[in-house]
Amino acid sequence: MDAKNRFETKVTFALSRLEWLGFLTVSLVLAFQHRTEIRWAVFILLFTVIDVIGYLPGAIAFRRSPDRRVPRGCYVAYNLMHSLVTAGVLAGAWALFVRPEWALLALPIHLMG
Repeated sequence: MDAKNRFETKVTFALSRLEWLGFLTVSLVLAFQHRTEIRWAVFILLFTVIDVIGYLPGAIAFRRSPDRRVPRGCYVAYNLMHSLVTAGVLAGAWALFVRPEWALLALPIHLMG
């Protein structure tokens, strides 16, 4: 399986994307409704940490590599950081050790977008 040879049918894939769009819409509406309660520095931190850990190392390795290949750890990090499970663990840890807050909506907004 890859981007051109999917396991899903076109309809199944479209329905899956619609689910993600619905979840993105709900997350954006909640963020808009609670925009005055969001700690925006925390929101930006949570939004960007996914790519700082999951994308940037691979992008740097790709640009520095003469054959444009990256170490396996780079795409493992990308997939790990762009996982709803990882986002759930991060949100749960944040809520437990810091506090539950609306800034955590940055995680589903980033992943669903």
